Order: sequence, then C-alpha cells, then structure tokens
Amino acid sequence: MKRCQKTETDMVMYEEWENYISKMLKHVRFRPDKSKIRREYTEHIEDMYDDYIEEGMCEEEAKIRVIDSLGDPDEAGRLLNTVHNPIIGWIWQAAILVVIAAALLSLTPIISYGRDAISASYDYISGHAAHENEILWKRKINQQVKIDSTTVSFNEVIYHGDGKLEVRYRISSNPFNSEIVNHDFKEDIKYFDEYGNMYGDILRDEHGSWLSGRVEDIILKWQDNGKMLIIEYSGSDLGLYNGRNFRITVPLS
Repeated sequence: MKRCQKTETDMVMYEEWENYISKMLKHVRFRPDKSKIRREYTEHIEDMYDDYIEEGMCEEEAKIRVIDSLGDPDEAGRLLNTVHNPIIGWIWQAAILVVIAAALLSLTPIISYGRDAISASYDYISGHAAHENEILWKRKINQQVKIDSTTVSFNEVIYHGDGKLEVRYRISSNPFNSEIVNHDFKEDIKYFDEYGNMYGDILRDEHGSWLSGRVEDIILKWQDNGKMLIIEYSGSDLGLYNGRNFRITVPLS
C-alpha cells in the first residue's frame, strides 16, 4: 500500500471522523434513528477512504481527503434533521406498532410465511455458496462511472459455467449532494455481447445500505462463444437523467 510522510497519527484521524459524525448527529432530534445514521455514515466514510486508496493515494492523504470531502457537519446535520423529522419518525413508530398488532392477530399465516421465507433463503444461500465453488475464470474490470453523485465501481466478471456470467460492482452515493439518483438505475443497466445480443435474464443480489453497497448480477444464458461483455446504461430510456450514460467494454478472452 502506498505511504507518504505522516502528519498525524491514525488514532487522531479516526477520532476526527468520529468527531465529525458526533457533531453532525447533534442536529438530529429523532433519537431512535441516530444509531442507524451513525452506522451508515461510518460505512460510507470507510468506503470513501478505500476508494481514495484504490485511486493511489497514501493512507494519510486519503484520511485527510475524506474529511475535506464530507463538508460542514453542522450543515449536513441540519439536512439530516429535516429528513429524520421527529414528528414523522414517531408517526412511523406508531405505524410499526399497528402493523405488529395486526400481525399478532393473524399469527398462524405469518408463521407459515416465515417458514417458507427461511426455507427459500436457505436454498438461495446454499446455491450462492455452490456458485462460489464453481468458478471457471475471472476477469478484472476496475472501471468507475458516475451518475450524478452516485459512483458505480465495476470490479470483476466471473464465469461459473452453464451460461452463468456474474458481474460484480459497488455503488457509493455522496449523501451531501442534492443530486442523489432517486430511482433504481440498476434496472436500466443492460448487458450485450460483441454480436449485439442483449441478455435480460438476470439474477441480482444486493448487500449494504442506500449510501454504499455491493451488487452481484448473474447473467443466466450467456453464450459460451462470447468474447466481449458490453455494459450499457442510458437514463434517457425513462426520460430521466438525459445524458447520464455510460458504456463499458470488457474483453473476456
């Protein structure tokens, strides 16, 4: 990992990150949301740090750049307080209690549904683990694109055999930017081969929060003779985000 001359200790820098979040949270009046906000912002800061390291910054420079990128904590805190409004928050809590009460009145069907959901989850996890053991080859992508304040980092392509081609990427949004993408743009990502064939039969697995997360798209019917994967996004398909397009070409051989 690249290093440069130390200006502050690691402990001081991590304390600065923690102090930033604490100062920001002083403006959030709805206390039940604070722990979730702290956890999500901590993950977001760590992801920003990792991205700067991947861009080639040394550890100390990356930590300082994170603080510079976050902006004013008081302004961010006031914005969060408008989103996590106490009145709306308590109404939401009351609604949850109503839903729980209604659920208790129909406990039997809920237990049956829960059993089926657990069974389905177990089948998926077992299948996913099996996929990890059936990797035939991998290709690194390491390309980033931006849609407004959202960064999409495509990491790698994995071929599992039987027509299953997996694309792994990470999504990271800047919560302090007013241009956060407000629709699920992942639904508009399209996959092609070099012959122009589009592959729409996809399984998608997502991990993480609305600020930062990992996505795994598995193309189910990929042609074995395909030597090029083309990843395209065009916001104009929905009449939204016109001009916010990207096209990535990945050699597979």
